[in-house]
Amino acid sequence: MTERPSVALSFAAQFQNALAKISPESPPLTSDASKPLEALALACPLYAKHLLKHPEDRAWLHGPTEASGPLHISDYKHLWQNYIKKPEASLEAKFSALRQFRRLQSMRIAYHEVNKRYSTEASMQDHSTLAEFCIQEVTRYLHQHFEAKLGTPWLHARQASCNYTILALGKLGGQELNFCSDVDLIFIYENDGECHKEGKTTLSNREFYERFFQELRSILHTKTQDGFLFNVDMRLRPEGKNSSIAKSLPFTENYYWSRGQTWERMALIKARPIAGNKELGEELLETLNPFRYPQFLSTSILNEVAILKQRVEHEALRGEDPTHNIKSGKGGIREIEYITQTLQLLHAGKNPFIQCTQTHEALSRLHRYHLLTQEDTQMLQSAYSFLRSVENRLQMGHETQTHNLPKSPKEQARLAQSLNFKDYSALEETLNTIRNSVHQCYKKFFSSKPYNAMQEAWQRALSSDILTS
Repeated sequence: MTERPSVALSFAAQFQNALAKISPESPPLTSDASKPLEALALACPLYAKHLLKHPEDRAWLHGPTEASGPLHISDYKHLWQNYIKKPEASLEAKFSALRQFRRLQSMRIAYHEVNKRYSTEASMQDHSTLAEFCIQEVTRYLHQHFEAKLGTPWLHARQASCNYTILALGKLGGQELNFCSDVDLIFIYENDGECHKEGKTTLSNREFYERFFQELRSILHTKTQDGFLFNVDMRLRPEGKNSSIAKSLPFTENYYWSRGQTWERMALIKARPIAGNKELGEELLETLNPFRYPQFLSTSILNEVAILKQRVEHEALRGEDPTHNIKSGKGGIREIEYITQTLQLLHAGKNPFIQCTQTHEALSRLHRYHLLTQEDTQMLQSAYSFLRSVENRLQMGHETQTHNLPKSPKEQARLAQSLNFKDYSALEETLNTIRNSVHQCYKKFFSSKPYNAMQEAWQRALSSDILTS
């Protein structure tokens, strides 16, 4: 049997000693208070270290209304207003405080999840709301600063200021964010024009928003002594990673209608506006709805998605053992998402009820309309919850973005115990059973050796010396 880690066994005593140093009159921890702290310390060494250094932050673990479920944006606004001591502080001071606030809230969410006060779904929803709130706050502070410095972006045609919106895709779009998930964002401004300050033209709307969004991205993912907010991934934007990050609304619409590819349809399934002018974002998605959910789409799309999956897996794994990666390996999280989103692509154009961003809910709706069997639906939902709970434990331990199972016996034991398995072998056995079931379901829809006409043409060209002559 794998050796069990001992960190949680002594944490309550360590915490009591740390608390006594700042509050000598504090009563001893009861058993009911100690056990949840020990569970957090076992699953999250980083948060355990923080609590020993700042024992007063234990008060944050319970939240404003203990065990009442995931917080709403309004809850975070209230907590933030009470946390920030000087609302008139500099931008740098506000962002520093917001990074500290984010870590405290992530610690609270982890505390609730490891002590089974939150389901995995509730944990992901709360973390998504936290990210949405933080992005809204940074955006609000920063836009005010940029307008004061550079002027107001203006639309001459309707004599009004130029709005902007931020779309979330991926896990944040689906309200399924992990502890260290990237946030997939697309930045959009309303239209081209010029900025005005004190009656003078300063720069174009495009230049304004390019600078604004670049700074926003930097603030969100920059790591400081106070931690960081969220890793930002913008590769899903129109024209990809080598293009400008600020896209006008007309350009965005035209891009998807003229050049949009299958993977971009799939990405937009999870899109939702989270900051800036949300109405602008909703209008864009409504315009693009026939692109996201086409009325008619050939089942050849299944082959295209299978090829896409192979390419993404190759890039994600980069020679690593795929059995260690619970996201991209066989029977992993991606296979569940590919099944769900491809069925939505094929059928949601004709049946709008199937249009939704959350994986669990989408699976239920697909079953309701007889596109998945009850057995497959229940298996996929259960597998998705379990794999995401493992992913949460992998990431919350040290606030690192990873999808790989640990190799060291110590970390394996910590992971198994935090998930209530007797040892790592038992966890591994359960994982293998679940992933085999997911992969068998995946193969019902997708070929294990998809036909790739481009690859075949490439091979023919090589063999006939067309490319070397």
